[in-house]
Amino acid sequence: MQTILDEHPEAELEVMAVWFNVIPGDARHTWVAVLLNDERVTHLWDGRGVVGNWFAKHAPALGLGERGSLLWDAYLLYGPDAVWDDIPLTVESWGAPVIVSEGELREALFEQIGPD
Repeated sequence: MQTILDEHPEAELEVMAVWFNVIPGDARHTWVAVLLNDERVTHLWDGRGVVGNWFAKHAPALGLGERGSLLWDAYLLYGPDAVWDDIPLTVESWGAPVIVSEGELREALFEQIGPD
């Protein structure tokens, strides 16, 4: 994701990165500050995994299929006209794990923002 942000420094993007404990070693105090180091990124810490649990629960309605009890290491891309009501149903693209899905994210984002 950092590579994509670096490639499009002028793109009007808002990125929310939600971090939480999933695997051994995950902790707020061990988060590496250089990850997603861009002013367009808002970092949020969710120590109880509320966000990941919520998205997993609503995954079928969002078009993400069955995701188990926790959605993590995933991206969800919403377009500029997305409306966040009770369930934000306008997911343009999604993928997991993020590192494997970077190509799909890059392509979907390019469709949204066009070339710089």
